[in-house]
Amino acid sequence: MRSTSPSNYYYSYDCEGRTSLVTPSDAYRLYFSGNPVTTIPSNATVEMTRIQYLHLEYNNIESIETYGLNGPATLIEIHLNHNNLQNLASEAFYGLTGLQKLKLNNNKLKSLDYEVFNSLSQLQELYLQNNELESLASNSALSVFSPLTSLKNLDLSINRLTDIGINLFDDLTALKTLAINYNLLHSLHIGVFSTLSKLTTLNIKGNPIQFIECDSSMSAFTGLSSLPVLDLENARLTRIDTCMFSGLTALTFLSLKSNVIDYIAPGSFANVGGINLLNLQDNNLRNLETDAFKGLNNLATLDLIGNELTVFPASAFSPLDFPSTWGKISGSGADDKVMVSLSGNPLSCHLYMCWLTGSDTLVETDNFTCLDPVKDQTWDARVAEPSYQCDTGM
Repeated sequence: MRSTSPSNYYYSYDCEGRTSLVTPSDAYRLYFSGNPVTTIPSNATVEMTRIQYLHLEYNNIESIETYGLNGPATLIEIHLNHNNLQNLASEAFYGLTGLQKLKLNNNKLKSLDYEVFNSLSQLQELYLQNNELESLASNSALSVFSPLTSLKNLDLSINRLTDIGINLFDDLTALKTLAINYNLLHSLHIGVFSTLSKLTTLNIKGNPIQFIECDSSMSAFTGLSSLPVLDLENARLTRIDTCMFSGLTALTFLSLKSNVIDYIAPGSFANVGGINLLNLQDNNLRNLETDAFKGLNNLATLDLIGNELTVFPASAFSPLDFPSTWGKISGSGADDKVMVSLSGNPLSCHLYMCWLTGSDTLVETDNFTCLDPVKDQTWDARVAEPSYQCDTGM
């Protein structure tokens, strides 16, 4: 089937029920989906001198031979998603110097050859999610992504990656979006993102990360000076250290939800003072150290729901000056105040916690569970006074 473009000069082809790849020389767009083709042979597209968009998704393609998609330089997009690709020859995309978008997602790729992307210097979007990638080639000199100096969007989510080589992303200086979520990463090395100063989106949640390397001068996130959002949900972090987030100077949202964090070192967030939302929901925090949140001068929301907090001092929130700078439970005029959520914590009714009471305190919580054996009661922090008297001089 053939249909003409508005200019009546280029043609779009929609091919079904074919056992081999059809490559009409006058096509500018080819739809070749739902066919039982298993291999793209060498030089399959060499005569397609006008092709710009090549749709090969939803076939049964298992391999692309050397020079399989050799030229033409007119190609802008190739869609190879939802096939059974298990390997790509080193020169599978040879000569595609104008290619801007390559979709390889939802295949069975386990590894990538060093030279597979050598011709793709103009590529801007690369989709590799939902494969079986276990490692990506990189060494001190180059990586599989080294030729992709124009790349802006890279999706590596839902693979089996256990490690990110220290130089894997070094040449991706134009990158703006990076997805590595739902892999098997256990740690992040110092400087692994150090050249990605233009990155504005990093999705890394759903990895069993236990350790984020850092020292007094650098961290794994050093270089991410444009990143506003960092999502580290559903990892396996046990503690937050003072150097962990250094380099994230533009960060405004940080989610550490659903880790196993039981300790926050004083001053851990001093390097990310621009954060206005910090999510620590569903961790294992039992206590908060003095100055745990020091430096968060722009904080608007702090979510501590579902931890194991019982007793902690007001100084944990220094210099937030809790509760005087924290808004009221309801009503207008609290936009410049900080909102804290403490529901689901077994907070004690001990007098040590009296600083938390008072009508000017904004605490979003269900009724606190009183653990004091003498004052065995339920304490609603939203009332002006608890059912027992606190010493106002404390």
